[in-house]
Amino acid sequence: MDFCLKLDATARRQLCLSLEIETAEFSSGDEVEFFMPVWTPGSYLVREYARQINAFGAQDRDSGKELSWQKSAKNRYRVIFPKQTKAIRLEYQVYAHDLSVRGAFADQDFAYWNGAAVLLWPLGLENRPAQFKVELPGDWQLHSGACGQGQSGLAQLSFENLDQAVDTPCLAGRGLQELSFDAAERPHRLVLAGLENMQIPPGFLGDCRAVVEECAAVFAGELPYAAYLFLCLFADRGRGGLEHANSSTLLAPRTTFAPASDYQDFLSLIAHEHFHVWNGKRMRPAELWSFDYEQENYTQLLWAVEGFTAYYDDYLCLRAGVMPRESYLKILAGHVSKMINMPGRLGQSLSEASFDAWIRFYRPDENSLNSTQNYYSNGALAALCLDAKIRRETAGQRCLDQAMHSLFAATFSCGRGYSMDDLVDCLNQAAGTDMREFLEGMVKGPFEPDLKGAFAGYGLDLRQSKRSALQIGVQLQRGASKIAKVFDGRPAQGAGVAPDDEIIAIDGLRVNRESYSELFAQLASEKTDMKLLLARRGKMLELSLRPEPSPSAGFEIKPLKGASKAALELGESWLRSRSRA
Repeated sequence: MDFCLKLDATARRQLCLSLEIETAEFSSGDEVEFFMPVWTPGSYLVREYARQINAFGAQDRDSGKELSWQKSAKNRYRVIFPKQTKAIRLEYQVYAHDLSVRGAFADQDFAYWNGAAVLLWPLGLENRPAQFKVELPGDWQLHSGACGQGQSGLAQLSFENLDQAVDTPCLAGRGLQELSFDAAERPHRLVLAGLENMQIPPGFLGDCRAVVEECAAVFAGELPYAAYLFLCLFADRGRGGLEHANSSTLLAPRTTFAPASDYQDFLSLIAHEHFHVWNGKRMRPAELWSFDYEQENYTQLLWAVEGFTAYYDDYLCLRAGVMPRESYLKILAGHVSKMINMPGRLGQSLSEASFDAWIRFYRPDENSLNSTQNYYSNGALAALCLDAKIRRETAGQRCLDQAMHSLFAATFSCGRGYSMDDLVDCLNQAAGTDMREFLEGMVKGPFEPDLKGAFAGYGLDLRQSKRSALQIGVQLQRGASKIAKVFDGRPAQGAGVAPDDEIIAIDGLRVNRESYSELFAQLASEKTDMKLLLARRGKMLELSLRPEPSPSAGFEIKPLKGASKAALELGESWLRSRSRA
């Protein structure tokens, strides 16, 4: 099976593809169906990639005669061919204007594509190997994690099956910046597109090396690939990443290298996607061991896949010495603030949030904070609590690292995905005690972990950073006095305030977006009701409510007065960074 993708620097926003396959590949009959994935592993949303296919056609490869075809599903094409046909040739275009880690993009300077966004594949032949030829403009080069042979204007890649083809993003362009470093005796490359004239810090490669080595240290220092590639896309805005077996795609603002907080955030993104080399790409839930690319693939364990990885990304930057302790503790305090201000965590468990990722997490609306929770940041807090408990139970001799390494050895190394029971077993081994009740208490019901206790065990005090201000439980739309979100259990909800209501006046005083905060602060009282004049779908109404202290005014993590020596030593062990000579 042979693919060809043509890149033309003058034909922007279009990728031209062809696919040739001999009919002898098909078991019988005179028709075959080709399908395009509707999602890509690592991003749990049906994205309907087939909507970007244009100019589809099918021919007899040898005679060039047009073959009959029809759409048999939203992402399927059924091609009908005479019995004497020896090979079929498909030709189609993919609209490529999605500069994200999941899609396809092409302009005069570079092109990027995720395999799921461009590939049509014959149904039933998902394990069939394929050759992929890319025709390049004369001064362009192609970069991917696949092994291939390149020459002027041409690059050739080989895929063992559909899984590998989907798992191999490609970046091609002119004048792309290339950087390289070795870590744990493996070569690593970074290819950067869209950075323009922004300067890269001189210590960047050393920081990347330290992060990769700390990721590997969790798994006894072993890297499960021969070489690794970071494909880095830069634009004026946007941030995200997508993991692959021996590469990752990163999207960030081109200003990400300064200030220091933005640079550390980019290093955390690198750590996150690289940690997925183990947790997500190889070691993964049994439900995701094999993929159905045409529909949702459900699991209740995304809090382990993404949440544990979200815990390790910042933490490994601390351990690598590329993030100061103060910055790390500030990030954790931010996770706590975000959790407290998410009422949905009390009504939907982390397991349920994982299962519903396909319809909730990637499709947020004005009620999302009331109906679901973030399995990334809250999963990270669950991992923090597990790590703290293991360290306490073993007097600092073991930690979550040992559980992760054991899970990798017990499941992926044995050729299978993991279950909740597998995860519990590995946590039990690391802690030397039964962890099931502790774990299930965080992931099976309301998410109310004992974070204050977890930090106290490290000799740290989790506390509110300032006195709670009065609030009514709404969030305004940006640049307007219209209400974007109404929080459950707060005064506004009890009074009947709804999303999209526009606040016209408070206690008879006209407000706008600029004056709202100042007027509210001066008029709000815990002792008297406040009158809101609202506009709702062209009608005016007045509601009364009484402000109350905010349940979250921000948090900070400081040394705990009177902490024991054992707790202080455990905290120092947890927050220890490598020496960066």
